Amino acid sequence: MFATYLEKDNSANIFLTPEEQGVFCKIHAGIYPVPNKWGEKGATTFLLDKVPKAIVAEALLSAYNTILKPKK
Repeated sequence: MFATYLEKDNSANIFLTPEEQGVFCKIHAGIYPVPNKWGEKGATTFLLDKVPKAIVAEALLSAYNTILKPKK
């Protein structure tokens, strides 16, 4: 799993690395860490009504590529 959708808020939680999370959170105010332990590990909320689709697509691609990397 690399993302979840919350219909009631029209938001997505995308599972990034903590480093990627820091970069994306600086890009737009509608992107922020999930406020719990998952957020500390990179889970990031994207408000889909506010964040441009291209940024969301980039985050999804990054999260997807991260889960495809072989585990060491």
